[in-house]
Amino acid sequence: MKLSSFTIIWVGIAVGISALAFAFFYYFQPNMAEADNYHKNLQDLNDQIALRPKLQTNLENAKREAEAVALQWRSIIATKTPPTNVASRGIDLDVGSYQLTVDSRKFRDNIQRALNYQLRRGGVKILGSGPSIPFPDDSPAAVLAGFFNYPALPFPVLIFDLGTVRVQGTWKQIMDHVRSYRTMPNYMAVVHGLDITGTSPLLTASYQLSLVGFIKAKQVHALPPEGTGGTDNGASGLGGPGGPGGAGPQRGPSRGGR
Repeated sequence: MKLSSFTIIWVGIAVGISALAFAFFYYFQPNMAEADNYHKNLQDLNDQIALRPKLQTNLENAKREAEAVALQWRSIIATKTPPTNVASRGIDLDVGSYQLTVDSRKFRDNIQRALNYQLRRGGVKILGSGPSIPFPDDSPAAVLAGFFNYPALPFPVLIFDLGTVRVQGTWKQIMDHVRSYRTMPNYMAVVHGLDITGTSPLLTASYQLSLVGFIKAKQVHALPPEGTGGTDNGASGLGGPGGPGGAGPQRGPSRGGR
């Protein structure tokens, strides 16, 4: 059968449309999508490159902040830690079990002396018996845990909540007294809840006092468990496993060692 020219034209158009559709869906559209992805990735890279100066600035700022914190901590270590030997009124934790119990009591008395001196600063009068540093435990296995809070904390540290302190003096004497805790050597004293009553010039002040002492020690001598006869069993580095058991009861308050 012979096709008319009109039919041939329409058949050609249909074949052309089919070819164009095939080319569009199988070649042109995927290539355009891939090209769009390339353009998007390129834009993301350009955006990241544009952010690099800001990121570099943020990095440098973070480094400066970290160094400032480290410098502040070094200043605390330099001024708010007791000496590392008993002769200088400090403590050395890298000693035997028996020696540590003896040295810890001497150390406690030296802390009390430092506190007593601090309490008199500003020219105030202490009312009542005043705060007292607790005694370390008699048991070698509980000295580190009960007095130095190690290994409950990752490093040995003294933490004493000394309760309420009451002093009497003029306004200036009381203010000088309270502010003087900031410069207390070897220990970090925290005063809060200050309350002043009375009639000038003689006033009465009360406040809560806490005392913190960071202990410098590269190594802490390990203490034996209770009931082992007090035999030393080597030393452990700070933050390492092991250490004494729970703290035993502490001796009652005393103002000894003045």
